[in-house]
Amino acid sequence: MFTQKTRGCPIRDSFARVGLLAANGIHIPGSQTFSPDSASHRTGRACLSAGLHTWGRKPLLLIAFGVLPIRGVLYTLTSNTALLVAIQVMDGIGAGIFGVVSVLVIADLTRGTGRFNLTLGAIATAVGIGAALSQVIAGSIVHHLGYRAGFLFLAGVASAAFAILYFFMPETRNTRLATE
Repeated sequence: MFTQKTRGCPIRDSFARVGLLAANGIHIPGSQTFSPDSASHRTGRACLSAGLHTWGRKPLLLIAFGVLPIRGVLYTLTSNTALLVAIQVMDGIGAGIFGVVSVLVIADLTRGTGRFNLTLGAIATAVGIGAALSQVIAGSIVHHLGYRAGFLFLAGVASAAFAILYFFMPETRNTRLATE
């Protein structure tokens, strides 16, 4: 549970609910759920909401997945702290987009089936397993070959995920709902 007290209003919501509210451009009165700077939060939420309704889900997922291989390669090119932080911000943007849009894709795919929670749990489990495996495999590569090889390996895996998403995943947005 995420809890923050802002202007006397306690906000207690799960990440998925807050993400869905943000994706749909719904403002929770008196709250700042992610950022101390409400103007940047509202701008980001409005941009993501506009993108979801005009571009659809797949292009936004491609942006989120496209950041990952770029980030992996950029990590190998610098040791400057400011640049590393900027690269990490790119990763945060990609993760934020994935966190919101993946829930909406699952909602699109399971609409009317009663299997939303099951599917969301399965995807979260797969993401957790992937995170654990990436730590083990990339950690072993780093141990034997160094950080550059580890980051390039992860960039290669991310590139493969991007290609699979690009070639095999259809747009899931219901065009009838998007025009309403």
